[in-house]
Amino acid sequence: MANPEHVKILNQGVDAWNRWREEHREVKVDLSEADLSKGVHGEATLYMADLTRANLTKANLEGASLMAANLKATLTKTDLAQAASLMGDH
Repeated sequence: MANPEHVKILNQGVDAWNRWREEHREVKVDLSEADLSKGVHGEATLYMADLTRANLTKANLEGASLMAANLKATLTKTDLAQAASLMGDH
């Protein structure tokens, strides 16, 4: 089950999320089973995030950093443009 605080911060927007991630690098991000559908999370730092069974249907993850993230999630119609290349670059 997702950490409600992590979901709350992500829903505040990518800038707020990335600032929080920069300040809390040691935190293991748990977004498992979260409903993130239709959200705009492009360019979010989701490095090593647990997205197990998260609903990312129609979410925008364009340019998101997904390196080592657990993506066993619902990705129907999810925009992953440039995100895949970021996974390979690190």
